[in-house]
Amino acid sequence: METVRILRFVRPVLFLCAVTASQAAAQGPSWDNSGNGLLNGTYYFREVVYTVSDNVGSLSRALAVYGNITFDGNGGYTIANGQVLDSQSGGFPQSFSMSGTYSIAASGYGFFTNPLSSSGSTYTVYGLVTNGIFVGSTTEHGFNDLFVAAPVSSPAATNASFQGSYTIDGFLPGGSPANAADTTFQLNPDGAGNLGTVSISGYFGGDSSNKYLQSSPGVKYSFRDGAGVITFPNSNTANFYAGQEYMYISPDGNFVFGGSPNDFDIFVGVKNTSNVNFSGMYYE
Repeated sequence: METVRILRFVRPVLFLCAVTASQAAAQGPSWDNSGNGLLNGTYYFREVVYTVSDNVGSLSRALAVYGNITFDGNGGYTIANGQVLDSQSGGFPQSFSMSGTYSIAASGYGFFTNPLSSSGSTYTVYGLVTNGIFVGSTTEHGFNDLFVAAPVSSPAATNASFQGSYTIDGFLPGGSPANAADTTFQLNPDGAGNLGTVSISGYFGGDSSNKYLQSSPGVKYSFRDGAGVITFPNSNTANFYAGQEYMYISPDGNFVFGGSPNDFDIFVGVKNTSNVNFSGMYYE
């Protein structure tokens, strides 16, 4: 059941991110490195990994790593002063640094070494660059992960950078399929740090026939050094979200993503617009 919920979440993420990456892969992906320059500079990123321990989908391990990743435009990346959260290490954020390699084709389709590869093994994230945003995933070797990265804005994003109306999808893994949840909600930032009342709907794996609702009044957000924090109050309803959720925003303000600094959830969102005309071929 948990696998189904992950797929329900991941597929819309890839589709929403790949809106303009249409025609390049009409004949299938081309594996070369002529598009390495599509990843160049410093990006915000978040990666979550879920390791399933049995045939009903219980988790033996969950990880989250987030912060800044720098791509050199020539196939190398570094992570300095990132944070990693590991359910097997007490569940407290710890400093994280590493380097790796990547290869992106002219189409934007490509792969790179997984920052969360286990000791002595190198795993791969496969994904797509479009509109400057990278979304990738892997399901090999027991890893079930989602990786999202977007360039750091220059000048740095501020409260005023985040305004309008956004649709957000989130996934909260829990420790078992019964506690896993997926959510959908709208954010309406006013450009001054206020989100007002946020109404969240979602489903838990153990009760997937019933929709649960969380109403969070007086939600605030703030930006510091280009990165955002959304602060949810404690709730006596479904309690999908409480406390801080880190948030990153693309330079054009149309794409946001993030998750808790102290948990293994992830969310992504796009700015709502009426000027959408879907046609042609898309990555999925």
